[in-house]
Amino acid sequence: MSDKVEFDLYSILAVTHRLPSTARQFRTILAHILGVEINQVPGAGLAALTVAPDCALWLLEQHPQLRTIPAPPDFDGDEDAMDTWAAQQAEVLGTERLPIAPLPPNRPRRDSLGDVLDTIADIRGDLNMIVIVDPTKPDFGLGKPSDD
Repeated sequence: MSDKVEFDLYSILAVTHRLPSTARQFRTILAHILGVEINQVPGAGLAALTVAPDCALWLLEQHPQLRTIPAPPDFDGDEDAMDTWAAQQAEVLGTERLPIAPLPPNRPRRDSLGDVLDTIADIRGDLNMIVIVDPTKPDFGLGKPSDD
């Protein structure tokens, strides 16, 4: 029996390409990848800063063809444009769904409060500066560069 579960490309791109998605959609795929219940995944914002980068790398390892997808444009909140862009990527890949396996149990992951602080310090240089976050922006406006 396989632990793989098929997910829609939109959910996958929310993790790999930071395509805006709902918090539940985002946390559902992360929960599967991490092999935990959804309530054990940190809130979508914290998950974006901690576990999402590891999950994105795992998704790209499983499906290298995702690396051919360009970064999404700024949709300026236009959900129809987001859906259209995701559909275009599915057309290019030739599929709307991909099977996703959970992370291997021995693979290290970052998901503690210390990891969140390390990530913020990494992005901003240190923890001694005041940072104003904007919950309406990807990565809360912290500007985390891509891991690729």
